[in-house]
Amino acid sequence: MAPYTKLHHLAAALCQRVTTGRGMVDARNFGYSVCTNQLQSRTRHQENMRNTLKILMIALSAWSTTAATQVPSGISGTWYNPSQNGHGVSIEVLDAQRAIAFWYVYDRDGRPVHLYLDGRIEGLQIRGTAYAGSGMRFGAFDPATFNLDVWGQVELDLQSCGELALRYSGQGALGANFGTGEIRLQRLSQLRGLPCDQDRLPEGLYQGSYATTRPSESSELVAAVDEDGFLWATSPRIRGPRFVSQEQAPPVIVGQPPTLPAPALDLYAFGNTGLDDESSVFPGESYEIGVATRIFEPLQFQATILDSGWLSAVSLRRDGARNTTLVQPAPLQALTNRQFQFSALGQFVDDSYRLVFQDNARICLLRNGGACEWTGSVSIRNISTAFFDFDIQPVPGLPAFENRPPISGRGWAERDAQGGIGRVVLVGRDGRNGLGIVASAVR
Repeated sequence: MAPYTKLHHLAAALCQRVTTGRGMVDARNFGYSVCTNQLQSRTRHQENMRNTLKILMIALSAWSTTAATQVPSGISGTWYNPSQNGHGVSIEVLDAQRAIAFWYVYDRDGRPVHLYLDGRIEGLQIRGTAYAGSGMRFGAFDPATFNLDVWGQVELDLQSCGELALRYSGQGALGANFGTGEIRLQRLSQLRGLPCDQDRLPEGLYQGSYATTRPSESSELVAAVDEDGFLWATSPRIRGPRFVSQEQAPPVIVGQPPTLPAPALDLYAFGNTGLDDESSVFPGESYEIGVATRIFEPLQFQATILDSGWLSAVSLRRDGARNTTLVQPAPLQALTNRQFQFSALGQFVDDSYRLVFQDNARICLLRNGGACEWTGSVSIRNISTAFFDFDIQPVPGLPAFENRPPISGRGWAERDAQGGIGRVVLVGRDGRNGLGIVASAVR
């Protein structure tokens, strides 16, 4: 697919991920809409779209020239078309350059035909000459009677870990009557020990830094990659209510694995401004995709070509030493009735917050010793993982936060030096604002 076509589909997907009327994205998608935002003028929409398309175009161009995504060995197995049940393809990836495939199919008269493809790997495609064997008799198995003749050309184009397109062109005496065509195939079986997502970033804790186009007081990032390969990263600094400053907002960065397997992430950035109540117009940083590129090993990049006017560089690396502090499985029961504290940037004095894990898997945010201002829930979708899901939103009756959509994301707990739960991290977004909380246990 040409870079422009990929750009068109990606931009369209981002626009479609917004829930009508509230600018809210699905909890598992990180697409950011510059297409639907009732709080902004049409002029701002158009300018954001231009900026976003420019960022995406640069990113896609860099992706196509910097590194070639390869067919993973995890596609090895059998593939078929459910609506054409009765023929199929078996694939074996041999190395980074070569794969063999067997297409069990039939001729025009219904006789079985066994085609053999000696394929070369080119990016996400396996292509080469297909051969048809004949002559050998069952029982005798005499190699002298075996013929291997050219049938034509076959191409296997990987669309995802569960779908590929088979394109064929019959040629020569054996294949001329078969013509050309394309068949969509789905995975039927997979070889044990060869997951298609084997190149996904490892689960665990990460650390890193960021740089903005204007100097900032801090550049630390606290991050983790969950069991699904999604990145959740935040600055420990978070804006509180009524915060006004020329300093650019600290970021929340969320990363989604690409559709096709690769040691990479599609990144999107939001201002860590979820608790900021500056009228109904959200901080400008939250309206831009600060980062929309792919990271390649060694899990680091300098985003100097970004035209966001906000983030200029992001660096991340796996934190092997801190991984031992990750509490696994997620300890929701142990968190019940526990409190964790953090500060949010205030105009003159920072605000003090408490994150309270209540009964019945509920959470609450209290500010400066007052009543609960934000409330939500936590849940676990995978009992063997260290990560839990959360959603949180302002309680009714807070005018400054009226019409704010819920913020959703993932969280995790880390042990302290004594082995107890020392801190909790929550990272989420609502499509316009990010929310990154790094909270220490209250003793």
